[in-house]
Amino acid sequence: QPPRTAFPPAEAAVAPPVTFSVPLENVTFGYAPERPPGLNGLDLEIPAGQTVAIAGPSGAGKSTLLALLQRDFDPDGGGVRVGGQALAQLAEKDVIGLYGLMSQKTQLLSGSLAENLRIARPDARDEDLAAALKAAGLWDFAQSLPEGLDTWVGEQAVRLSGGEARRLTLARLILKDAPIWLLDEPTEGLDREIESQVLATTAELLRDKTVIIISHRPAPLALADRVYHLENGQVTLADPG
Repeated sequence: QPPRTAFPPAEAAVAPPVTFSVPLENVTFGYAPERPPGLNGLDLEIPAGQTVAIAGPSGAGKSTLLALLQRDFDPDGGGVRVGGQALAQLAEKDVIGLYGLMSQKTQLLSGSLAENLRIARPDARDEDLAAALKAAGLWDFAQSLPEGLDTWVGEQAVRLSGGEARRLTLARLILKDAPIWLLDEPTEGLDREIESQVLATTAELLRDKTVIIISHRPAPLALADRVYHLENGQVTLADPG
């Protein structure tokens, strides 16, 4: 199958952005021509260094919005920019480098803690892994394991609790140190106590990042500087009350 998006060759690509505001301008997108567009003339400004949350009913297009930001798809109309540069004109490696993703489904391989972390940064030293685990609140747990960083997490991370798996994903995000964080239902499947712990850790790490949070749960939304509601292809600023 041909790729859904085509990236420009390196010699034709624009320089990667050095600031990380994310404006979406008159964005329209639909998965099938016979269906109404999921996003319909959407305008949204995500300022550099701020945390913006997007809530809305299931199927409203929240995850689609993140897919467009990562160029899994291109909009049918309108455009997405990062720091003044058109996303579609960036080289593939520069688009990949922009984002760190924490999704609702924790993507961990049947490998060791170290191997799962180095997905984000293959050349990371053990001390880099330790620093990321400490920042994610997982270092004491890793130290308690008989094989430390070489401990296997098991198929689909069955040897970790839900909270430990989510913190390991957060440590991977920290290790990559991308300027824009995409948090897609970051506490899905966690009970309230573990959710509170993970979010308290996450809140300390959002400074100086441009962050987009997608969630239907109220606790992650509380991290945001602004909360928008997405429905019928449009966003509106949520009532602060």
